[in-house]
This record gives sequence, C-alpha cells and structure tokens, in this order.
Amino acid sequence: MKKICAVLLFLLIITSTFLSAQKDIESLEESLNSLNPQKKLPALNELSRLYIDISYPKSHAYATQALELALSLKDIKEEAYAHNNLGIVYQKQKNHNKANFEFDQAIKLAHKNNLLEIEAISWHNLGKVYAKRKWYTEAKACYSEAENLISRINKEDPGIYTSFGEVYTILKNYNEALKYFNRANKIINEETDIEIRLSLAKGLTDTYTILGLTDKANKYLGIYNSLNANSTNIQTSAKTTVENTESNLKDLNQKGDPPIANLQHQKPDVNSRKADIKVQGGSIKESLYFKIIVILSIILAIVLYLLFFIKDRYHKTIDHQSQKNSDDNQKLRDSNFLLKEEIKKRYHIEKTIIQEKAFLTSLLDSIPDLITYKDIEGRYLGCN
Repeated sequence: MKKICAVLLFLLIITSTFLSAQKDIESLEESLNSLNPQKKLPALNELSRLYIDISYPKSHAYATQALELALSLKDIKEEAYAHNNLGIVYQKQKNHNKANFEFDQAIKLAHKNNLLEIEAISWHNLGKVYAKRKWYTEAKACYSEAENLISRINKEDPGIYTSFGEVYTILKNYNEALKYFNRANKIINEETDIEIRLSLAKGLTDTYTILGLTDKANKYLGIYNSLNANSTNIQTSAKTTVENTESNLKDLNQKGDPPIANLQHQKPDVNSRKADIKVQGGSIKESLYFKIIVILSIILAIVLYLLFFIKDRYHKTIDHQSQKNSDDNQKLRDSNFLLKEEIKKRYHIEKTIIQEKAFLTSLLDSIPDLITYKDIEGRYLGCN
C-alpha cells in the first residue's frame, strides 16, 4: 500500500509540473507579440532552455541569438544564462571542451557581477562535464562550490545533491551516496526538473540494490519507470508548444520590434565585445599550448613507463631462464650421480660373481675324486 501511495504521489507531482510548464510556455507564447528587445532576451534564453531536450540545433541557435542580443544590450545576467545554455547543448552533444569553455565564461561573468545563483548553476553543470570525463575529484570540487554558493542565498538544490550521490555511487562509497540522495529526496517538489527526479530515482534504486535493501529498491524502481514513461509524454507535448512559440517569435521579428540583426545603433558595443573575445582568444591559444605540453608530457611518461616495463620484463625473463637452466643442470648432475652409483653397484656384483665362479672352479679341481656335471638332457657339461 505504501508503494502504491508513493507512486501515485510522484504521478501527481509530475502531472502538476507538466500543467505548470504548459501554462508557462503558453503564457510566453501569448506575450511574445508585445515584447521589446529587453524582454525578448529572456524569452530567447527560455526557448533555448526548452529546446535543449528536443532539438540541439534550435537550442544552440536561440542561445546564440540571446548571446548576441545580450552583448548588444549589455545584459550581463542574460549573457551568463546564454553561455550556460550553450554549455548544456555542447554537454549533451558530448563536446566537452566547448562545454567547459562556455560554463567557464558563465562562471566568470556571474562571479564578476555577484550573480550567485547563475554561478552556482554553471559550477554544477561544469561538474557534470567533469563527471562525464571521469574526473571525479574535479567534479566533486565543482559540486561543493555550487553547494556553497546556493547556501549563501539560503536555498537548496536537489540536483546538486543528486549529482554528489551519483559520483559517490561510481566511487563505490554507497553510504555517502545514500546520504546525498536522501537529502535530495527530502527537498524534491513539484517544481523539480523531471531529469533530476529520474536521476534521483535511478540513483536510489541502484544504491539500495547494492546495499541489499530490495524492498526500497523495488519502490524507487517503480517510481523511476513511472517518471520515465511520463517524461516521454511531456517532451512530446512541450515540443509542439515550443514550436508554436518559435513561430510567434519569427512573426514578431517580421513586424513589431526591430529584429536582432537590425539593431544598428548598438553595433559599437558588439564590436567592442568581439574585440574582447579576440583578446580572450590569446588565452585560449596559451591554454591550447599548455594542453599540448601536458599531452606530450603524458605521452613521454607513458613511453618511459613502457621502456621501464619492457626492461623489467626482459630482466625477469633472463632471471627466469637462468634459474630454469640452473635447475636443469642440477637435475642432470643428480642423474649422472645416480647413474655412476648404478654402474658401481653393477661392477661390484660382476666382480663378486667372477670371484665366486673362480672359487667354485678351484674347489672342484682340488677334489681327488672324479666329479662330473650334466645338463637336464643328460649331456656332460664338465668335470674336475
């Protein structure tokens, strides 16, 4: 009964979240026709966010437009959000280097302007990239930074705790993983992202299974399956609504406010920002040279290790062969000794036989009476 209640509760949360998301998207769609560039900017970032799990190219395109408009309007907050959205797109496409760069840009902008929540989100996303690359120490450091930033604004993020739990599960520290999963489970609500709920349900299922708590594992497995089924329906419906929103945004660019490409009076700010990006390119090159040096150093270390390994194997082989030869020689010496001993025994036996034969012959010859001896058939063999 408890399992059924838990599943129904999660289904209720999912349904309410879906209806809330639908309402938000519809509200955004209705208001697009009256948006000016300042308000259109967050709408572009929101469209990029909504398209992340539907279409990577469209999400990337909207984030790029948002970044250009943010640079024109000098809106640091939305610029950081645009970099973060681009980083998520690259992360989903497994382009880890570009994702790292975008999250790094978002973190720098947010830190410089004291945007704690955006900085925490970017640190969390950067930690996910490190976790995908199996750099678990760096991932935990990023999650800790995100957790500290979130705590400074008196908030808690179940996504950060879930990510911590996933890393500790991979590192086989199941008690620590369970601690973070339970912390996430306590603060999860109807506004929590469906991906976080799926990850949390899967993490709890895996951890309880490993710890041998089958009842709890089955409970969260049922929740995970329900969430997974509903997640597909939500994405399909969201795709239709977002496409309608995209269509309205295109209509807006064609008639009402000036389109992004025609903001002529703000070009100097864009150019100055491009100049800043070129300057940043130098640091990128330096970073690239540093990476090349690190890679070459790693290759050199691997080559030296292989040479040492080959040398060590060679010496071990030689020592093993020498020991084997020594053992074979010892066996041969032992065999020779035994053979010599056998020859000596046979020599002594033959000598004894000859002496006994000579004694018997001399004994027969010394007897004065005639003595003869025959074979079985009666033929004489000899006499004295």
